[in-house]
Amino acid sequence: MSAPRLRVLDRVLRRPLPSLRVLLLVGVLAPAMLLVDVAAAQFGQAAQFGRVMAPYYLRRDIRFFVDELQLDEGQAAILESLYYDYEDAHLASQERMKERFEGLKDEARTLGGADADKDRLVEIVLRPFVDQAEEWHRQRTEFLENVQAILGAPQSDLWPGFMRALRRDKELPVGSLMGESTNLITIMQQADVPPAGRAAADPLLARYEIELDEALLAREQVDLRNQGPMMRSMASPDEEALTMLFERINASVQVRDVNIRYAELIAAALPVEHGERFLGLYRASAFSSFARDTAATRIFEAALELQTISEEQRTAIADLFAAYRSELEPLVMEMIRMQLQSEPELEKSKARQFITRVNDPRPFDAELTEARRVRTELDRRYMKLLEGMINRVDFLSLPGANRFAERRERALETDAPDPSRKRRTDPERGIRNVGSGAGGTGGR
Repeated sequence: MSAPRLRVLDRVLRRPLPSLRVLLLVGVLAPAMLLVDVAAAQFGQAAQFGRVMAPYYLRRDIRFFVDELQLDEGQAAILESLYYDYEDAHLASQERMKERFEGLKDEARTLGGADADKDRLVEIVLRPFVDQAEEWHRQRTEFLENVQAILGAPQSDLWPGFMRALRRDKELPVGSLMGESTNLITIMQQADVPPAGRAAADPLLARYEIELDEALLAREQVDLRNQGPMMRSMASPDEEALTMLFERINASVQVRDVNIRYAELIAAALPVEHGERFLGLYRASAFSSFARDTAATRIFEAALELQTISEEQRTAIADLFAAYRSELEPLVMEMIRMQLQSEPELEKSKARQFITRVNDPRPFDAELTEARRVRTELDRRYMKLLEGMINRVDFLSLPGANRFAERRERALETDAPDPSRKRRTDPERGIRNVGSGAGGTGGR
């Protein structure tokens, strides 16, 4: 192991929290931490250091509880009191964590010499985090039990559906794979499908809600079971830690695959126009780096709005735009397929390299890189065709078009320096000049 482990704590804790005092307290151990090695960010994420530093339930969740469980005013008042008791308990556990850190300072400094026992040092620093994780789980479990105790008979019937909605709200966003954190129920709301069009999709959404909850619950159980051991093993990662990382990745794949399967089923059950809109919104949410609008798409849309072109030109541009999209769509789908196939193995490869310190080939990277290059060339080819349809002034007025015309424009500037000539520093004059051969101004 080779770099300071302090970076892990920085990366997994870098978010707004209710109290920063505990985080700042880590700074008192920084000199000691600089002597130990860094665990991969993936390791810290699996151990969920950041999550246990903030309350699992937030004040904004009070309204969610009231609405979903249909609480009356009296129950809402009790819920609010229960919440503030829960919040106070969390703050008290943070204070205890602070006190533990204070008590560990001298011990850490004693071990922080040149010949420090690095694993022992990390173990000391992580001990309060392990205790805090146990408190965090106990507090949130007790809060839910207290809330359930104030419900009447009709409200108790709402509890299973409430827990599914709560789990989606709390657990779905903490996914690690592309497409894992997408909520198809939210996507359906965004698609604004009329009730008549939703009739065939509603039973699928109901099944999706149940299957997604089962996958989220299974992933959550992996997190609950492994969090303490994962934190402790950070001091000296071993094969057991690798097994826990793999277990978390596999659980994430199960959540992701529920989304993938039901996105296709729901889209197929909707009327064509609404199905296409649903799929577009889903892909934009789940695979934003692949499915978002390209620069060429935005340029085409702007070109269609030009007031200086004829209707014949506008029709020709629309046809060219349709041809571009017909080539882009299968390429995007192929890139998404590559990502879905390679990402779990890539994550396992990262985990394996961290635990074993042996280089492990990362699969499919070259294929995906090549697909990105093909997409870039597709954009350039169609932008050149578009530029040929309208005058250069109109083309360059389009937002983002300069990036496709830059080389050509420079070639037309007779006084512009040759962009292929290398730039380097004149060692005598201390300035940068263009050219390195005969006739150049920057020769040595």
